[in-house]
Parts: sequence; structure tokens; C-alpha cells
Amino acid sequence: MEQEKIAMLLEKYWQAETTVEEEKILAEYFHGPGVPPEWASHREIFSFFEKEAQVKPGPGVEERIMRHILPQRNMAWWAAAAVIMLVWALVPLLQPEKKPVAQKQVVAEDTYDDPQQALAAVQKALFTVSEKMNKGLHPLK
Repeated sequence: MEQEKIAMLLEKYWQAETTVEEEKILAEYFHGPGVPPEWASHREIFSFFEKEAQVKPGPGVEERIMRHILPQRNMAWWAAAAVIMLVWALVPLLQPEKKPVAQKQVVAEDTYDDPQQALAAVQKALFTVSEKMNKGLHPLK
């Protein structure tokens, strides 16, 4: 009966469906006497897991790990920035081309015959724009 239970637990174990308690039952069984020869390989596996559980990290392991992680984390930021820039540059190229709507062409005609009159009109327009912009610099009352 016990071997049937162990066989069922082994099947669950290899399907990664066992609970911690069931895995403890398996470990105890394979560390004890009376394990059938056909399950000798299972005994070796569970004894390996027990030995590995006893391994403790040496002093300074956290610092050594962090020395390896930090440059990679910095590299990850650069890689992420490169991907963002690449996507930003490629998005306009990947969008479907928009066909221009047929528009009536407007031919610009000269408004002024005299260059001095044209200069005076441009100066007047720029002065008006400048006044409006300067007005925006004053605080609201």
C-alpha cells in the first residue's frame, strides 16, 4: 500500500503538482531503508536535493552579485532608450502613406510694385505681432 502511495506521489511530483508536505513525505521515504531497487535513481535525486539544501553562500556574495547586476541594469536602461528611439524614428515610416487631397492651386501675385512699400508693410505687420507678444509678458490684473 505504501509503495502505491509513493508511486502516486512520484507521479504528482514529476508533474509539479505536489504540495510541500507531499514532497517531505517523498524525501523521508527515499532517505529511509526499504527503497526498491527500481527506485534507486529517485533516492539519488532526493539525496542530491538534501545536500544542495545544506549549501550556504560564502561571505560577500551579495556584493559580488550586485557588482555584476548594476552594470547590466545600466546597460538595460541604455538598451531601452535605444529601442524607444528606434521606434520613435520608425513609426512615421511604418504608417500608411496619406494621399493628398486635390486642392486648387493658388498662384501668389505680387501685392506691391515698389520694394519700399513692401518693406513698410512687412515692418508694420512685424511691429503689430511684436506688440501682441509684448502684451503677453505683462502679468494679468
